[in-house]
Amino acid sequence: SLAGVISLFKSPRVVLAGWIHYLAFDRMVGLYIVSDAARLGIAHWWLMPALFLTLMFGPAGLLLYLVMRAAMSPGVWAITIF
Repeated sequence: SLAGVISLFKSPRVVLAGWIHYLAFDRMVGLYIVSDAARLGIAHWWLMPALFLTLMFGPAGLLLYLVMRAAMSPGVWAITIF
């Protein structure tokens, strides 16, 4: 429940664990965005809005990048991680 989640975040250790989780997610998604864009030849300055959204709102940045990727590389549809 929401009340249970709120009570969990009253503990400094749980807040630290949550913060580390979010930072790790943001870094992995950012790494994916930058490396995939380099592979496709998308200029780095186009990535700035997606990277900012990834840092601030997590999955919204990845979604923006995937939309940009589909628009800039029309032949590429599948999400490739490696």
